[in-house]
Amino acid sequence: MSSGITINFVNQSNQDTPIDVVVYNVNNNDSFDSLSLAWVVFKDSNPGDSGSIFYPTNGIVQASFNDGGATQNTALWPVENGSAYAVKETSTGITIVLNGNAAAGDEVDVLNDLTAQEIGVTYYTGPNAPLAQQSNIPPQSKAVFELLPRLWFGVAQGIVQGEAINTAVLNVETKFDLTNVASCTITLTGGGTSGPYVFTQSNMVYDSSAASAEHAAAHAA
Repeated sequence: MSSGITINFVNQSNQDTPIDVVVYNVNNNDSFDSLSLAWVVFKDSNPGDSGSIFYPTNGIVQASFNDGGATQNTALWPVENGSAYAVKETSTGITIVLNGNAAAGDEVDVLNDLTAQEIGVTYYTGPNAPLAQQSNIPPQSKAVFELLPRLWFGVAQGIVQGEAINTAVLNVETKFDLTNVASCTITLTGGGTSGPYVFTQSNMVYDSSAASAEHAAAHAA
């Protein structure tokens, strides 16, 4: 079973029309053209609605490149934090390969090892769940994804899953630090006659193995 964070969302707001609730992350490394994407969207959410999502520790990347005027994509490639990868041209075409260690343990690095083409790289938590994107990466430069265990929740209308986040259209946005969290509940209240929307965090269950590893590392230091 993959490691990660289970998040239960509960809509206890008082709004009188359906809303969209978007969940996203922000790449801590904003080199090149870095975009946050709408990772999960609870469409047309009404009071009393709820849902559960899973945010995995590791993910998947895919590179895009220009081939004779048309945009092509590599196959999806599973990645792990702390590892580096490269987009290379092989005898079977352009693909992603393992390329040693990343510059930091909480990063995924993807080097453009093509001769002349720029690439774009998208980071996914699953095959249909894009989370972040970097584009216009020249040869011998790299996309860096430093996606820390934190998530933003926002309220808006017309948000589309997988598209770039425009914070200007969000009614409210709240960041939650999920370091060492195994599961939690995020509840939306407010709205309508109850005033501004408010997201709160509760029912925290912590990952004891992660906490123990941090404790041991601190003592070793």
